[in-house]
Amino acid sequence: MGRIVTEAGLAVRPWQAGSSNVERVTGRVLWDGAAVAGAHVVVDDYAVPQPTAKDGSFGYDADITVPLRHVVRVGSLRGAAVRGKPLTAAQQAAVRSASGGFSVGYAARGLNAHVQKGGSVVVTGRVGGGPPVVHLLTYRLAGTITDASGRPVQGAVVITRTQDRDFWTHSSASDAQGHYTSFFAASDETAADPVSISVGVALGTVSYGGNVGTNVSFARLKSATANIQLGSGTSYTVQAPASSVGAVYSGLVLGVRIGDRVVKPLAERWPDATGTFSFTLPPSVRGRTLTLWENVRQSFSHTPQRAGGPVDLSSWPSQLGDAVPAGLATLKIPRG
Repeated sequence: MGRIVTEAGLAVRPWQAGSSNVERVTGRVLWDGAAVAGAHVVVDDYAVPQPTAKDGSFGYDADITVPLRHVVRVGSLRGAAVRGKPLTAAQQAAVRSASGGFSVGYAARGLNAHVQKGGSVVVTGRVGGGPPVVHLLTYRLAGTITDASGRPVQGAVVITRTQDRDFWTHSSASDAQGHYTSFFAASDETAADPVSISVGVALGTVSYGGNVGTNVSFARLKSATANIQLGSGTSYTVQAPASSVGAVYSGLVLGVRIGDRVVKPLAERWPDATGTFSFTLPPSVRGRTLTLWENVRQSFSHTPQRAGGPVDLSSWPSQLGDAVPAGLATLKIPRG
């Protein structure tokens, strides 16, 4: 069995102009508990130049200014050995399948869990290191793209541009149902309301609207839904957009897992100005050991979000991406 063992306990520190803003961290590559020497390791997209030492160890300079999990994998086993012998094909396959990571996160202190009447569990604590306070990041543009027959179009990208050319956005490629979403700057440098914004569509090598696009009026400082129908050639029609309340917010959220399973909280509050946070978990976590994860997330909310206020849980993740710092702390939940 292949394993990559990595250093834990890496805490975010504020960026400093007079510092390299990195910390030297170490890990080991193992097979069945034995060191794999001469393995070439890749961290994120960076190939560590030095192969693993006789004890299977390697080093890496990790950025510790942002919460992030730096993913580690084995890139090459050419010349690698275990117990002084070249790895067999089976050993190589096992080691290549191993993965690990260095998790850098804001230090969580004073973690406490207590069971409420009714069985739900409240977890409280405080994150240090100056975590970012939740703030409104931008607005959202969404809609559906169809062809001239009304069928959904996949792989199309919607481009928007304010008339002063200061704000440009590119949407995600439309999915199989023709749905797209995009960050959206529903404002310009004037106080105009509505705001005239150029909208174009790119599909493969075809540019609908060329370099100019079609000017569409959007309500100022609001999210919007705009459906688009592609015609023949490069013609297209942007239906009158419908404005909506809501915006994309960015902030630090904390959560827990049982093993690899993400537990969705019943309620959660953003860290306040002092870093104090809380979340309420379902009764099913009682008597279990939980591990803490945290992530600076960008998510859409229909209601205003503020530091110390309730988190909109409608887009809570069902699983974590590889780059989300996890295993930052362990918390044993009482049974009752």
